[in-house]
Amino acid sequence: MELIGGKSYENGIDFLVKDGKRKFIYSARRNQDDSIETFVSNSYTKVHTRAPWEYALCGIVTILFVLIILFFKTIENASLAKWGWILSLITFWIGFVTFLYLQSRDERNKATARFHAVEHKVLNFYQKYAYLPRTTDDIEKMSAIYMGCGATLIIVIALFSTLAALSILIVPTILLKSLCVAISGVITMYCWANGKCDFAQKWLVKRPTHEEIELGVCAMHRLAKEINML
Repeated sequence: MELIGGKSYENGIDFLVKDGKRKFIYSARRNQDDSIETFVSNSYTKVHTRAPWEYALCGIVTILFVLIILFFKTIENASLAKWGWILSLITFWIGFVTFLYLQSRDERNKATARFHAVEHKVLNFYQKYAYLPRTTDDIEKMSAIYMGCGATLIIVIALFSTLAALSILIVPTILLKSLCVAISGVITMYCWANGKCDFAQKWLVKRPTHEEIELGVCAMHRLAKEINML
């Protein structure tokens, strides 16, 4: 049995579990009566409805991105056209970072952010010790920053894509372009390995309460007992 991922919600966590060749979702939820419910499913729970500002910001950034590209495509000057692509990349990063920051400040996401921390702590514990955490201390002592978090992976992909795009736009010859793209990959992997791509996680996780850590422990206890029956 392996824990290979997870997803957090305002009332609990989904863990992606691999048991031999089979993968399934093991979910833990804290009910309104403070009881903890666990269940198995084949897919993650649907994400909550997004706030109006999220749709508005995504729409504005997308429109600006497209308009900048279309405008500079009408310009015959190659140097100005390159600046159009660069300005588009800057627009993307400003919109992306703003979106993540505003999400971290949204009151609706605070409970999810605390469970997000528990999810990461459980996954970090399992990856380090190769067995499920057994106590709240096991979980509490682990870092809330997880290398395989989706937010970090998106930043890794975006960073490499940006560096590679800049290399293709700015560097003159095909040989040098190829070399710079390869260097972009090395720089990206270095940043990822040394935690330089984790800034979004620091916004999207918050210190969990004892009750939220208890949910993680309870989920692991029940998973350990039930795994042979699944």
